[in-house]
Amino acid sequence: MSQHAAVQFENISSRLDWGTGSNRAGVSAFSNHSIRRYVAMCVMKTAHKIAIICTVLSLLDVAGCATLRDRDDPLSVARQKFSAFDRHDTAAIQNLYAADAVLKSPDYPDLQGNAQIGDTYQRLLKAIPDARDEVQSLDRSGQKVYAQFLLIGHWMGSADKPIRVPILSVYTIRDGHIVADTTYYDRKAL
Repeated sequence: MSQHAAVQFENISSRLDWGTGSNRAGVSAFSNHSIRRYVAMCVMKTAHKIAIICTVLSLLDVAGCATLRDRDDPLSVARQKFSAFDRHDTAAIQNLYAADAVLKSPDYPDLQGNAQIGDTYQRLLKAIPDARDEVQSLDRSGQKVYAQFLLIGHWMGSADKPIRVPILSVYTIRDGHIVADTTYYDRKAL
């Protein structure tokens, strides 16, 4: 029973004289059936109001609901990682990886933990100060995201040392974090 309905029931009960069948106002008392029906109607009205509010909130994505949903969506997490990379925000990249994440790539066969992964991104961005990722495709299958992209920039910022490396990464994402990152690229392209 909702709190509103319980209060209404108490208000009605306190005004009734259960022994004589009349209330203090001199009007005949409600039957038990009438009271139960009144309480049930109050509960249904309250439930209906709650349903309407929930529907409106879900349509408007109010109160951070969209943020929570996006946080856990594997494609959204992958997009956040690319956005953080393009901003050179290694702290954000590190936070997107789980504390026990594993990254495997040709240059880093077995990085363990988001701290090592964050440090690696920091060194990469220092070596390629104008680095950015040009995402070509993002595809999802369950908790896995398959990303094809180009790493574009210049070694040590030198205009005569451009790089353009095709990369394929497979991210396994759980609870809004990358738990595994297996990345493939041709080392000769670097």
